Amino acid sequence: MLVSAPFDARANTGISLYIRRIVPHLAIHCQLTILTPNPRLFSECGRVIAIPENVRFRIRRLAWVLTRLRAYCKGSYDALLCLTPAVPVSVPLPTIAVVHDLTPLQVRELNPMTEKVSLWAGLQTLRFADRVVTDSRSTLDDFAALNLLPRRQTAIGYCGPGILPSNAEADYAKQFVPFVLYVGSQAPHKNVIRLIHAFGMLRAERDLKLVLVGSASDHQLGRLERTVGKLRLQSRVVLHHSVSEPQLSSLYQHCRLFVCPSIYEGFGLPVLEAMLHGAPVACSSVSSLPEVTGDAAVLFDPHSVPDMSDKMRVLLDNNDLAAKLSENGLRRAALFSWERTARTIYEIAAGLA
Repeated sequence: MLVSAPFDARANTGISLYIRRIVPHLAIHCQLTILTPNPRLFSECGRVIAIPENVRFRIRRLAWVLTRLRAYCKGSYDALLCLTPAVPVSVPLPTIAVVHDLTPLQVRELNPMTEKVSLWAGLQTLRFADRVVTDSRSTLDDFAALNLLPRRQTAIGYCGPGILPSNAEADYAKQFVPFVLYVGSQAPHKNVIRLIHAFGMLRAERDLKLVLVGSASDHQLGRLERTVGKLRLQSRVVLHHSVSEPQLSSLYQHCRLFVCPSIYEGFGLPVLEAMLHGAPVACSSVSSLPEVTGDAAVLFDPHSVPDMSDKMRVLLDNNDLAAKLSENGLRRAALFSWERTARTIYEIAAGLA
């Protein structure tokens, strides 16, 4: 199988993590040739071909797929797997594409025009794909609404967890106890500003902290800091731009609850990770999140700060409910694995070959 991965797999994003996890599991099922700007990451997964590093930018990534990828499709491969939502036109191989989310199109008002146009253009190329795999049924429904492919040519390949429980730095999170945890970027659709307001409304112990883990641009960081200052929460809101996987595991294990306030998610890897670590979860009632959490979360309206705050308070105050959701989350998380994701993709490819 020829695998097109024109994305910086070292980055701290959901698609980067997807690529890092799925490629080794696919390599268990078949021989791979991987096109990547990060050849060292996949040196043990098959034949690796280095491609330009500038494909980490959306417009340049699309241009590379449309103008350069076809030249690599001349070998004796059974199928072409594109791990980002764009395919070359009319290649001599059965082609599978993965659609992770449609965030720029689903939350238009919060995304720049360049993001919307480049995603839309990439999606149009999927008319030439033989199959499209999405990370969730919610994303499949969003994609199906575009009428680019018959629904019979689509499938769902649920993700596995980004990280597994670890005791390597088990005590790391104890410095923040007690705390509520959020993991994700500060992108506008992640809705972190409303989360900070909801946290400020909590009638809870004064030493309760809100720990935010994820990257932020200078503009996003400035907005966050102004919000924290306005609400006088400087001593209670902790921002970490990045942590190691063992440190993140420790945070999941020691938080009083995990909260995901996002307005839109294609899957929601941090929610799955939180459940896998036994954290009680409160999350948005929109897009893929109820699909992933099942009966293992309390849901809130992400546009309502009072509702978000109320649902967080319920979990903080009701130990029995928190314990039940923790148990449900562990059982729910066991349904998701990268091995299952890889097998879904491999079986689709085998059926096309």
